[in-house]
Amino acid sequence: MDCLNTMKSELQKGKRIGQVLFIVEGEKTEPNLIYKVFSGIFGYQMDRLYRNGAYRVFHRTDDLHSKITVINTEESNIQFIDKDNEFLSRMFTMLIEDYQLDIDNAAIYYLFDRDSASNTDETFIQNMLSSLASARDINADMTRQGMLLLSYPCIESFVGMNLLENSIQYCRIKGVQSGSDLKRALHEDGLLANNINEHTILYRTDELFRSLEMIGVNTENEAFMNSLDHFAENNSAIYEWQEAKSKESQQYSLLSLMAVALLDMGLIKISE
Repeated sequence: MDCLNTMKSELQKGKRIGQVLFIVEGEKTEPNLIYKVFSGIFGYQMDRLYRNGAYRVFHRTDDLHSKITVINTEESNIQFIDKDNEFLSRMFTMLIEDYQLDIDNAAIYYLFDRDSASNTDETFIQNMLSSLASARDINADMTRQGMLLLSYPCIESFVGMNLLENSIQYCRIKGVQSGSDLKRALHEDGLLANNINEHTILYRTDELFRSLEMIGVNTENEAFMNSLDHFAENNSAIYEWQEAKSKESQQYSLLSLMAVALLDMGLIKISE
């Protein structure tokens, strides 16, 4: 973005978002963070379908046309989002038949980690970044829609981006090389998800753009927002930059793309 210091961010609380599905690998951290943001701050209902088939509604509301649903992949590995994965197909069928989720018209986001110890199949990840490029437009190769959003080195990067200055440098400064390293460092520094609120999300939206600008992504407002309709090119640029950083220093730079979902859903409005 040309003038980050003039950027103005506004939360769009109360906005109709339709049905939104988050597909995650972790059973605790990711759903808790999604609940904190989308129910705790924005006030949306969140439903969850667990791996064992149990279903629970969190923060029930009267607006069933604006609802967040969270499911897990079969195991905590990005390989399990493959289009032929039977477990994920069964989860989709349960959501459609038992819980009336309109999958065809839902916005779908895949939240996964990228560090040296997890999700290490680079070819598969690159293919998924290309195929899962839009939350709403069906990709013929996948037979469904979806946007893959990676966190470096783990989902807790979103917490760091909310609570740190110059967050992209945090892993280098703290010697963080893995997701477990980051979790420990954030805890030691008192940087906890409970401290996230609407002010930190607004104040730190520019942290995302500052980081993306450093990576080389075009962060001019209109160009970036238009890229969300097909995020493959920017997603690949971020991935390749992070891989280069990892090969250079054995570290990924702290970055979470969960904030991209907020922008894509129109929950944060950017103006200059």
